[in-house]
Amino acid sequence: MPMRRFMIYCFMFSVAVVATLLLGEYVVSTHENSYKYKHRRMVDNASAVQCVVLGSSHSYYGFKADYFIQGTFNLANVSQNYEYDNLLLRNYAPRCANLHMVVVPVSYCSFFDTRFEDCDDWWYAINYKKYMDVNVHSDFSKYNFELSNMPVFSGRLMNILKGEGLPMCDSLGFGLGYNVENRSPSWERDAHMAVERHTADSWDAYEENVTQLRNILSYCRDNSLKAVMVTLPTWHLYHDSLDNRQLQKMYETIKALRQEFDVDYYDFLCDKRFVMDDFYDCDHLSNVGAEKFTIIFRNSLNF
Repeated sequence: MPMRRFMIYCFMFSVAVVATLLLGEYVVSTHENSYKYKHRRMVDNASAVQCVVLGSSHSYYGFKADYFIQGTFNLANVSQNYEYDNLLLRNYAPRCANLHMVVVPVSYCSFFDTRFEDCDDWWYAINYKKYMDVNVHSDFSKYNFELSNMPVFSGRLMNILKGEGLPMCDSLGFGLGYNVENRSPSWERDAHMAVERHTADSWDAYEENVTQLRNILSYCRDNSLKAVMVTLPTWHLYHDSLDNRQLQKMYETIKALRQEFDVDYYDFLCDKRFVMDDFYDCDHLSNVGAEKFTIIFRNSLNF
């Protein structure tokens, strides 16, 4: 009898745990986030989109679409690589009858980043599967459940329960939160850590990243979309410390792609017009710098 009672208690406890996890999955999945918002905006307002901005956190926090050409939407996300840039472009562009320009950022690390699925950041792919209709993974895979990565899942759930919500963007996709007044006092001292994080130990991912960028540029060419490549500004403590071999490989690759696809490229990496308050940290613009950069970039375009 005691053993039977123990088994019943274990079963009830297991059911309670599973029910709690499923409820948490529901809460996190149904709460508004920037991925979900961007998908909805690109589907419901496709005809209004004339230009999309791809890229990672550098453009997510660095490109204010309302200061660029009419109809621009920022489709960048944190850590987004060229594989997912390509998938998003092919997912949404056919819906956008008035799309005519695609902005493709190139960062120091862009050609060397490992695929999500092959590194510790695999959980980023969940956001695309669940919220942006990128169906490269099965509905029954770990990429379709927030709770597949318990630390991230629990962090998001706690933010929601505390009323803080999840990271969001403005109405045109610009990432919120990198305000200069909220900048860390140690932001300059952290430059070396950012450089170390972005300098590749190996170039194993290089060919795949170049292939994905070529796919983006090929799609633009084949669909009469003007592609523009750009490197956003960084603070001098960052760009002065970059590995010269990796940096030169970046520029060599850009040169080859420009020749192959006849695409314009704008380089603001070391642009001295950007001062301290234009940066949130050494490789990301602040809200002030994002507005300034977008205006400068817009005025630099060759139409």
